[in-house]
Amino acid sequence: THTVESMIEIYPTPSVDFYTDPEEASILTPNIQFHAINEGALALYWYFGDGDSATINTASPVHFYPAVGQYGVQLVGVNHYNCKDTAYKEITIVDELSFYSPTGFTPNGDGINDCFKLCGNGIDPNEFYFVVYDRWGEKVFETEIYDGEDDCQGCGEGSWNGAMNNDPNLADELLPSGVYIWYCSFVDNFGNQHEETGEIHLVR
Repeated sequence: THTVESMIEIYPTPSVDFYTDPEEASILTPNIQFHAINEGALALYWYFGDGDSATINTASPVHFYPAVGQYGVQLVGVNHYNCKDTAYKEITIVDELSFYSPTGFTPNGDGINDCFKLCGNGIDPNEFYFVVYDRWGEKVFETEIYDGEDDCQGCGEGSWNGAMNNDPNLADELLPSGVYIWYCSFVDNFGNQHEETGEIHLVR
């Protein structure tokens, strides 16, 4: 019989966990604060589930998520024996409807505020209708194109440039300064129908 005393040594493992604030966030404010619960780990490695990660002992990182969805988050703790423990949770970024209309625009060709467009978040671009009338009820612009997701700047197919039917080459059709009435109907990403109306001030 041959006996080797203390031949095998079992190293302790760390214990890590984490919680989030909030557990579920809106796409309008998709910032998640993470808080690590750590016993015995010298290094913490975060994997946020969207291809980005933070390392080097960050106990309470804040992460911004760019899109709606569910994300699997992992926290890996490593001690000085290189033993590891992993905690895993899923967080959710939910969609949310927002709708915005400016109150005025200046179509003078200076590249600043030259067009009027509706914008927001969670709007189905396939179920969108937008029309503008003058003070006598004549239709001056209409479109079924929506290109205003999260962006109220710039001109596009879904925006009104202040000309009759958006044609700036018709000199006699350029519309005067004044108050115009707009109407919009659309379906959100949850399938709900919406109708909005308001005034827009055209200033030349």
